[in-house]
Amino acid sequence: MAFQKYLLSPHSKKRKLHSKKWKIFGKYDFFSKLFYKSIQVRLEFSILRNTSKISPHTDVPAKLFSFIFYTPDQNLDFKKQSCGTKFWKAKETKDIKSNWHNEHLNDQDTELFMKTHYDFFNSKYESNKMLGFCKNDYSWHSAEYLDYDINKTRKSVNIFLRSKA
Repeated sequence: MAFQKYLLSPHSKKRKLHSKKWKIFGKYDFFSKLFYKSIQVRLEFSILRNTSKISPHTDVPAKLFSFIFYTPDQNLDFKKQSCGTKFWKAKETKDIKSNWHNEHLNDQDTELFMKTHYDFFNSKYESNKMLGFCKNDYSWHSAEYLDYDINKTRKSVNIFLRSKA
């Protein structure tokens, strides 16, 4: 049973811990591919310096879930500016823009996007806060232009669950 290696550790195999229902289920390659798809966990450290920004985008198709753990500098005050992650929604139905393949917007398209969309959720960039979301055609998000002391940075630990296929 190819998928059993994902369910049982070597220690449980030694102890003969297994389930007959999994053995029966394992005969069907279709089900094992459907329910036990290869998932990759990627860990990234992100640092955005002064005058940086991340334009609105939807992430690459391979990403399934994104988790962003904020780690701000202790002495940094973000009351004037959020520096969190903004999520965008179209103002009118006709302006809904699907973007499964994460095609990047040029400056002209970004300007139009900002006029036809609004930020419906802006996460707070605070210590020990984590933001999580699922990738889809409409999961537009960004980090706004950072304008603060040159020595300060926007830091985060990003955890992504990605499809290997």
